[in-house]
Amino acid sequence: MAVTITNSQVTKYDDVVEVTSNAATETTVETAEVFTYTPTAAASGILIRVYTGSGVTMSVAAGGRVFSGNDYEETLTTGTYITKLDLGKYINDNGEVEITFTPASGEALLTNAALTVEVLESDIDTQ
Repeated sequence: MAVTITNSQVTKYDDVVEVTSNAATETTVETAEVFTYTPTAAASGILIRVYTGSGVTMSVAAGGRVFSGNDYEETLTTGTYITKLDLGKYINDNGEVEITFTPASGEALLTNAALTVEVLESDIDTQ
């Protein structure tokens, strides 16, 4: 299965917005799921917040554009994590970033990990 991420955007200073949480849908044990992010703001970087109730591997393939870097991979244990990605390194030719989550052995992303992903983007300076 796949999840299309609904972005959470901050477009001006001194503003509060609701954060959209995108939940895993995959119930098959040891099966990865791809979360697809499409930028909607003029941000050069995005913050990704991940909650997992069990171990998962998060991976992002290098994009196909001129500033593409290397693949990115992190192993996460139970908890809440945040990372900032440089869109120039990971955006594909179709304008999307694909984030793949793979559950630990014997577990499923929805039922065991209760995995959720939030993408925070901003068109204001985030450095």
